[in-house]
Amino acid sequence: MFRSGSSTVLLHQASHSLSLKQIKIKDAYNREKPLVFDVCGYRCSQKENLNTHTGEKPFMCDVCGYRCSRKGHLNDHMLTHTGEKPFMCDVCGYRFSRKHNLNSHIRKQHCA
Repeated sequence: MFRSGSSTVLLHQASHSLSLKQIKIKDAYNREKPLVFDVCGYRCSQKENLNTHTGEKPFMCDVCGYRCSRKGHLNDHMLTHTGEKPFMCDVCGYRFSRKHNLNSHIRKQHCA
């Protein structure tokens, strides 16, 4: 519907600044979606989803200033500074900082 970075998206995001309401609404799977924006009717159950929708990036890296909308993304990012590689291939011992990279490696290198 909107193109990322377009002026329409920016206007849409800016219109959300103070238009948050909390009401009890459920989706098709009977999950509560209590957070609703008046402006566009977007509903969700978690604040992080609202951050993504509005473009808000409240989580910031203390090392380099990288900002993101989800705490988990910041945790992943921090591995770039620590050099930690907690995921190891059981077949060859190669290590990865992210689990999806390990899974991709196993599929490409070790599966017939």
